[in-house]
Amino acid sequence: MQYYLCDTGNPLYNLPIHWHIEYEIVHILKGTYMMFVGNHEVELKEGDVCFVTDGMLHGDGRKKERSRYESVVFNMEMLRMQNYSQDIFISDLITHKSIINTLIPREKTDETSALQRFFQTMRDKPDGYELMAAGAMIEFLGM
Repeated sequence: MQYYLCDTGNPLYNLPIHWHIEYEIVHILKGTYMMFVGNHEVELKEGDVCFVTDGMLHGDGRKKERSRYESVVFNMEMLRMQNYSQDIFISDLITHKSIINTLIPREKTDETSALQRFFQTMRDKPDGYELMAAGAMIEFLGM
């Protein structure tokens, strides 16, 4: 699990279109961010969250606006717990039998609350943060 804090106004900032085998969650902290996801661009505003599945093309959109966002890249396998009910759900996500909406508007307060705890844990990294982050992710996926 890796945390990134990005500022599109930084002269060294550049996120070319790419893909990876890990999942990624992008959370907009400030401004508007145009993001290429899958085969189209989406406009993400402060508080919005974008869930990027494994193997999905994503990166900066064509229009560059000033924004700050955080993202966490993680292996979905870390959330699996053999012989527990959530293992079936996580397995279905990994094999794409279940799909999560890519865009989670800021109005979805329960989901964004769990994700806020997830990102705060990844930012601060207190003792045991890996378990707290995994717990917040499981709570988000349950919602």
